Amino acid sequence: MKNNKIILFISVLCFLIMSVSFTVMAVDKTSVISGLMFWIPLIGGVVTQFILAGNYKRLAPYDVKTKRIGIISFCSNKLATAADIFAAVSLIAFVISISVSKTSGEFINFVLLSVFVFLLCMHCILNGRIYYGIMKSGSNKNGRGK
Repeated sequence: MKNNKIILFISVLCFLIMSVSFTVMAVDKTSVISGLMFWIPLIGGVVTQFILAGNYKRLAPYDVKTKRIGIISFCSNKLATAADIFAAVSLIAFVISISVSKTSGEFINFVLLSVFVFLLCMHCILNGRIYYGIMKSGSNKNGRGK
């Protein structure tokens, strides 16, 4: 159980670094570092999610197959609600910023894009079955999962 939480934290960290890479692209458009900051954490985040999915299928003591996948679920818990609201706000801010900016390469546009991409990743994770399974197995009263 604790290992799953650590893997989940690593996944979130990977998606955070991947999201920050958009801001790095605004600063240095020709850098290989921004490409590496995008692709390596993206692959790492996806791989950790696959590892969690495998662990979840083997260890889940209950059936949550009726729960929808994270991308089409909204406000499943308090953290997911916050991520969903802030993702919507950041998307609106990004669209407004793009529409009023005189150039498409303004730094604020890249920052807002970074924030939106990270919150979209958090939306998918926090509303998903894997997060639900990890949190539910950690709060079982019968001693399983802790």
